[in-house]
Amino acid sequence: MNKYYARRCLCTCGHTHDSKKEAERCVELNILCDVGKIKGLQIQRKFVLIPPHKYKQYDMPNEREVSYIADFTYIEDGRLIVEDTKGYKTKDYIIKRKLFKEKYCQNGDMIFKEI
Repeated sequence: MNKYYARRCLCTCGHTHDSKKEAERCVELNILCDVGKIKGLQIQRKFVLIPPHKYKQYDMPNEREVSYIADFTYIEDGRLIVEDTKGYKTKDYIIKRKLFKEKYCQNGDMIFKEI
């Protein structure tokens, strides 16, 4: 159990999820995929928000990449939908969500959804 009282759950499709809510959403999305409403369903897809950086100055440490891992991605009506299932929105999540939207959602081809 994590500090927000969510328990890891196994959905009926056989995937492990961080919460019961996320596991239930996975089942719903798999049904939508089976009936053809959505396609290309992916779970836990990683998006790089800020790439790693190596500093040439000796007094500055290198920085690792900053990434966002989406709960689900799928294609609906020709657009990539990036979906996150949240019960509690941490400060880190809010910052990453804003960075994600700024980097990936500007042209309308990719949509971010919170469930």
